[in-house]
Amino acid sequence: MRNAADDVSAVPTIPPGGVTPQRIIVTANSYQANLALIAPTEGDARFIAGSPAIVTEPQRGMRGALARLACQCGYALSGEMTSAVVVAGPPVRLHIVGERSRDDATALGIAERYGVAHVVAETAIPSRQRARNRSWCQPLTDLWRAGRNEALQVVIPPGALPLWAAQLLTALNETESSGDARCLVLTSDTALTATVPPDTIVIPRGDQSARQLTNAMNRMRTTRCRQWIPDESPLLSRPEALAVAMRAVSVERGQPSVYLDVSEGTTAIIADESGATVYHDPDIDCARGVIRLLNRCAPEQIARWVPFTLDAQFLRTWALRRVSWPMALLTDDEDRAIAAAFARVAIRLVLGKAFERIPDGALWMLGPTLTQLGSSAAALRLVADLMPTIRVAVVACDSNDLIPAVGALAIPYPADASSLLAHDAILIVGSVVQASLAGERTRGALSATLVHDGRTRTTEVAADALTTIVCEGAATLSLTGHGTGGTRIALDGGAGGVLMDTRRRPLAAVTAHASRPNVSGRLRPAATGRDALNDA
Repeated sequence: MRNAADDVSAVPTIPPGGVTPQRIIVTANSYQANLALIAPTEGDARFIAGSPAIVTEPQRGMRGALARLACQCGYALSGEMTSAVVVAGPPVRLHIVGERSRDDATALGIAERYGVAHVVAETAIPSRQRARNRSWCQPLTDLWRAGRNEALQVVIPPGALPLWAAQLLTALNETESSGDARCLVLTSDTALTATVPPDTIVIPRGDQSARQLTNAMNRMRTTRCRQWIPDESPLLSRPEALAVAMRAVSVERGQPSVYLDVSEGTTAIIADESGATVYHDPDIDCARGVIRLLNRCAPEQIARWVPFTLDAQFLRTWALRRVSWPMALLTDDEDRAIAAAFARVAIRLVLGKAFERIPDGALWMLGPTLTQLGSSAAALRLVADLMPTIRVAVVACDSNDLIPAVGALAIPYPADASSLLAHDAILIVGSVVQASLAGERTRGALSATLVHDGRTRTTEVAADALTTIVCEGAATLSLTGHGTGGTRIALDGGAGGVLMDTRRRPLAAVTAHASRPNVSGRLRPAATGRDALNDA
């Protein structure tokens, strides 16, 4: 038995002089990890290199990833340089026994909101008379023996240890589990006198109970790479790290921000300088969760975003193949288009009415999974399809998945986080401008005048269409026509330029210009992320 308070690392202090030494930020789940090396370069903390690892395979595991990083940077590295671990992957499936107080429910609610825990069942406390007979806990010990409980949380009320809790903990200790089940005990008494199962984690009630609960379950989620992670390394769930990072983005840039990704579930974050709101569903995405997503929506909701003909059976076939090879790298345009359609639907389901909370002029940050679904133009198109009724959205990509690293560094090392945001983590790809908002006329052509680098260029934009204007860097756009009266808009250009959107809302389905593609032979094992390691 150990106390969860032992796992809560002290927040490290920034060494005098400002610039920090080499740091490794690990993003890990039970099967895969990505290592990002952050080191001082000309006085600033910069991203040097990254390396993936399959934690179940020694040759391509954490040791191999460190060796590849060492080859790229030219000096020796070790796991002791790990400054933080961002934990991704499915949440811990939690079975709760006992009645939760309001504070207990709040702590567990935080764990669920950040995708750390998912309550799958609850067992009420037995009556005093029934508790005298140990048969009441037989169903729980049967589940424990079968390994079907990933985690069992026993909530012990304040005061003396009740009979039912002592009976249950003793019964679990006498029952050998066939899986990796862990017992979590939430209690006011850290010196438990009852016999408890091996490796039981005791979580004391108090101001840090939420942090200790999420920390304990995050360590459970990284079981296979635990030996490579220093015990003192802070652990954050991916949504938690992203929330901290996006608030830092809003402070750094002085504008509200939005983060979207469909990796290990679907995550959407709306942030400003005062805080961040997390919307996370660990069950749906466009890889492992694609079947669950398809079960939640009508096939037409997905097919409407694809520029070729699809039917329900085709989508089901594609989804089954995608679940079979969730790490496969999508290289065909048709596969990327289908995955992007699933992503649109997943993000809409997760955000719901919260879309209307996104302010005008916000920075829309797309995570690495969305970035891999197409070109810069495709990224702008995806944002255009998701935008609520606002005039402009600035779009950026995080292709190296550095935003979680920023979140891990933002509190203990704010200078490092600020440097990563300024130099490495944010790549502006362009802006999307909705030329016709509610109440504005939509007939006839629109004139768009772009002022960039002291040069002025005017483009005629057709009605009910998408038009791209080449632009890299900060610019000012003036719209005339449609009753706008020369609206001036400050925006940022990039590789995707400025996408002018004059389509009527609500958006119509994409016109299918091609027949259904043949999926035979796609998503083969040879096209997986594991094989990409051979080329690293």
